[in-house]
Amino acid sequence: MKSQFSPVGAAATTGESRNADVLPAGTIRAEHMALNVLDPTAAVKWYTENLGMKVMRQGGPPTNTSFIADSGQHMMLELGHNADYPVIDFAKLSHMSIHLAFMVDDISTMKAKLIAAGATVVEDITKTPGGDEVLMMRDPSGLPIQFVKRVAPMLK
Repeated sequence: MKSQFSPVGAAATTGESRNADVLPAGTIRAEHMALNVLDPTAAVKWYTENLGMKVMRQGGPPTNTSFIADSGQHMMLELGHNADYPVIDFAKLSHMSIHLAFMVDDISTMKAKLIAAGATVVEDITKTPGGDEVLMMRDPSGLPIQFVKRVAPMLK
């Protein structure tokens, strides 16, 4: 079966495995979360243009599935549309039931930028008892997205 994906990057074109470079033997780490969305092309465009995410692999019809990574390439989203499976209506779900979180260094600037790009504020910027700043928004498709400025980052 031929893959629907077009590889991106040197390792993809040479066929070399990068697993040994990023994953010490015997360890497990999160790689991606898949979302079946109505318009994956628009979602990929929005996340790459507004959150600096990078397309790592891009597929064509019928699902138009793409893998996009955060700027540090620590985690990816798989965004596609498979008509054989339901699309979750994120707009109907509480942002506290599910959300995608991003660490940022300037939460106010991110808020203004994303409002201009079609996102909406669910909960404005608050400060936790530990001093972290938190903002909850929804992307144009309704997916809850959180932005956090941590006093001390929790991940590398």
